[in-house]
Amino acid sequence: MADNTKVPVSTYDFKLDTGCFNDFITHSKNLAQQLSDLKSTIDGAKDVLMFSWAGEGRDMFEKKYYMLSIKLGDVANNLYDMADELIEWEQQYIDQDMASAKARDGKTKRY
Repeated sequence: MADNTKVPVSTYDFKLDTGCFNDFITHSKNLAQQLSDLKSTIDGAKDVLMFSWAGEGRDMFEKKYYMLSIKLGDVANNLYDMADELIEWEQQYIDQDMASAKARDGKTKRY
């Protein structure tokens, strides 16, 4: 026979886990930095190559490389933006949890 006893919510040991937010933020910023570093490295190698290359192939390469370079920069910027936004969302998550807990405990008017 199942126990139908209800346990009050306040007796639960609950901890809001935001570690996954921090992990994603850290990994996003690290990847963005790696992409930025990679872009700088290949930009330098491209400059050396372009100095010693002439012809139609060079022009085609330069156009394609320009598009790739822009995309790499965009991806790095998007990763930084996502990390920054996630910091804000994490705080909103924490704030909402605190507001819910206060409302549950009848303490909506003060901290």
